[in-house]
Amino acid sequence: MSGAKTETDEARDFLQAHPLFSKLPTEALASLADQVVRIHLTPNQLFTPAQGPKEWLYLIYHGTMGIQGGNSPSISQLGAGELLEMERSLSGHEGESVPVTAKCLDAALIFQIPAKELSALVAKQLSGDEQDERSTGDRLREAMESEQQEYATPAGNFLTLPIRDLIQRKPISMSLDDSIRDVAKSMKKNRVSCMLLLKNGKLAGIVTDRDLRCRVLADGVSRKQPVSKVMTASPLTVDIDAYGFEALMLMSHNNIHHVPVLMKGKPAGVITTTNMQQCQTTSSVFLVGDAYKRNSISGLRMIAKRIPELMSGLVQGGASPHATGQMVTTVTDAINIRLLQMAEKKLGPPPVPYAWMVAGSQGRQEQTAQSDQDNCLVLDNDYDAEKHGDYFKALSEFVCSGMNEAGFVLCPGGIMAQNSDWRQPLKQWKKYFNKWVTEPDPEALMHSCMFFDLRFVHGEPGLAKSLKKHVKKLCSQNRLFLSMLARNSILFQPPLGLFKNLVLIKGGENNKTINLKVNGIIPVVELARVYALPDTPDSVNTRDRLTAAAEGKEVSRCDVLDLKDAFEYIAHTRLRHQARQIEAGKAPTNFLPVSELSLFERNHLKDAFTQIQDMQSALQRRYNI
Repeated sequence: MSGAKTETDEARDFLQAHPLFSKLPTEALASLADQVVRIHLTPNQLFTPAQGPKEWLYLIYHGTMGIQGGNSPSISQLGAGELLEMERSLSGHEGESVPVTAKCLDAALIFQIPAKELSALVAKQLSGDEQDERSTGDRLREAMESEQQEYATPAGNFLTLPIRDLIQRKPISMSLDDSIRDVAKSMKKNRVSCMLLLKNGKLAGIVTDRDLRCRVLADGVSRKQPVSKVMTASPLTVDIDAYGFEALMLMSHNNIHHVPVLMKGKPAGVITTTNMQQCQTTSSVFLVGDAYKRNSISGLRMIAKRIPELMSGLVQGGASPHATGQMVTTVTDAINIRLLQMAEKKLGPPPVPYAWMVAGSQGRQEQTAQSDQDNCLVLDNDYDAEKHGDYFKALSEFVCSGMNEAGFVLCPGGIMAQNSDWRQPLKQWKKYFNKWVTEPDPEALMHSCMFFDLRFVHGEPGLAKSLKKHVKKLCSQNRLFLSMLARNSILFQPPLGLFKNLVLIKGGENNKTINLKVNGIIPVVELARVYALPDTPDSVNTRDRLTAAAEGKEVSRCDVLDLKDAFEYIAHTRLRHQARQIEAGKAPTNFLPVSELSLFERNHLKDAFTQIQDMQSALQRRYNI
């Protein structure tokens, strides 16, 4: 039949779409496709390479192959578009190599490609200065941006737009000496919900329609009084060159609905929640505000049930993993704080000051739609167990059980304030860290890894600051502990086999998947913690820790920035996977079926895992592990 594709046409089209061959000229591709040998395999058939394995390159056209090298018990699975290398050098052992056993897991077609021909074509191409010199980080960053653009909905533009593009009108302002009546009249005339108040041309305060209702009408304040009597002085602001995401975070964290915008210190406009009501990503602001209004655990549970929808909307809107994690965590924090407020209302004021601290993904502000709870209480040193113990036991049990009822399950390891071990005065917490750092046994390392990610949420911030200061001093003086922590960090390995192939979970309900959290996210979290502790223990967010490490002298700036991009790409892949599950009405998980990934995505995921592996190796050399 005229027009039907020949086998050579099919091979050419496949090679042209493959990242390894896509840059070759059309004539070169046609020549290479004409020399392809097609090898058909049946299920369970062992693959035996042609004579002289180095003379050939094997590319899987379709089907699945399982490979095993040397004495390794692990079996890696390869799919369409992946290279089947029958002999590879051992990493770190120049001149040594091991053979590969390959078995067809389902019907497969292998393209056998002449290696010498390909080498000549590639050499010719590189001589024309076509070589890709981008770093791993550059490639991963471009890949993530490409995927975000493909997946994003128009609503997500808010996150990445500069504030200057979101301002809808010039600022309306008056003097803080003007009367409340005149300000209210001007707000009505200009149809605005707030008024910026100036002193000598600079922002001194803001008054909103809510202020007029609550601070004037409700309290019977005379409208002849100057507006400075009821304004919010020194309001939180954003710079005009900031992004929508920054304004959104400011609103979410502080439960406010109006943010003045400054340009060179002077008012340039106002961003309000009204600006964002058409944008899916703004729901974090409204969920936080709603949480503070709730007076029951069932009401807070309704807020928590909307977190998956929020996360899915953020992903669809093109939000970065960093932004998504912060916004989701902001809602969790609000639920946490509201439960503490409800507990204090029920039990009365706390007898001594306390700091409620969170750890884990909430502490690092990296939560997704699937999270448990990790928290503790740091109590003032005036705490007396006999006098105050019952109060703080009741408070912590109310909050932890309330979080559990809201959907944040109890920590399997018991790292919660309802456990008396993690409800202690500041002096005891300092003793804990002294022991963990100076006697780093396995249990101490487990606890320190968790509690080095502590972040203050509610109560007396001075207690948290004092503990952080103590930890910083300890870590800067103990190189042995950092060495033990580094050794512990490499226990979490990316899912790569001997030949840099993805190693999948075998059997069970998660068969043929990879665990993106345990084998992708956690290894970078552990590395970043080791980098941060000597100099910047106050940073707990992984991205922030890596950014800080890039400015230090302990690690190569280029390497650590590539690691940050690898972390972002893995987190991005995880979020997209969970968003797809949410859209399909399923519970989000960390187990990604590789069948969901395109060849483009698989290759970049391998790049990200390889970067983690390289940085773990560098850490081993640095600490002589």
